[in-house]
Amino acid sequence: MSKAITKLRVLGQDLAIVADAELVNDRDAYGEYRGLRGEIALFPRATPNRQGDTLIHEAVHVLSDRLDLGLDEGTVRRLAAGVHAVMRDNPKAVRRILAGRRIVGSGGTSGRKNA
Repeated sequence: MSKAITKLRVLGQDLAIVADAELVNDRDAYGEYRGLRGEIALFPRATPNRQGDTLIHEAVHVLSDRLDLGLDEGTVRRLAAGVHAVMRDNPKAVRRILAGRRIVGSGGTSGRKNA
């Protein structure tokens, strides 16, 4: 069994990842970015997929806050869902990006024949 993630680094800031079983009851939410505390709270009984989506959602809130983007909740929700889908649907590309490896070869071709 793998260990739980305890922190997330966003734009040079380490944010603690904490479990909060009261989120769904208190706020009807699966996660919450708590900027003043420097943490992201997640609902511990959510499915792994929901926790992943929620972590990305809260990270987008952090980016919006730190980069002064002013994203509204609907935009954050759609952007996070899209990023999570791209990551989930392209694990090989995500691994290569994280490893600092090439995505395409260095042959200099456009990928089209007789272009």
